[in-house]
Amino acid sequence: SRLGVGHGQLPVAALALAREQPDRPGEGEGGDWELTVTNAQPAPVRFEAVLAEGSMQLISETALGRRDGRPLWAVTIPANGSATLRYRFGGS
Repeated sequence: SRLGVGHGQLPVAALALAREQPDRPGEGEGGDWELTVTNAQPAPVRFEAVLAEGSMQLISETALGRRDGRPLWAVTIPANGSATLRYRFGGS
């Protein structure tokens, strides 16, 4: 999965992108994905990630915005906490 993160100084401790299910033949970048961001600061921080759909549609139970025609996940991460976006790519 392609992920674009724009930031000056990113006040997060960890950014992890993982595929939840192993590859299946012919699936390419499809399947289930999970993006977790952890905040190491003693105060909440705002985080934004622009995800690239490519030729496949991104499907998420979380409401996503759009930036420059691409899916945008914008979230406030609690102090010393984390936030997770679970999504999948489906057919175009």
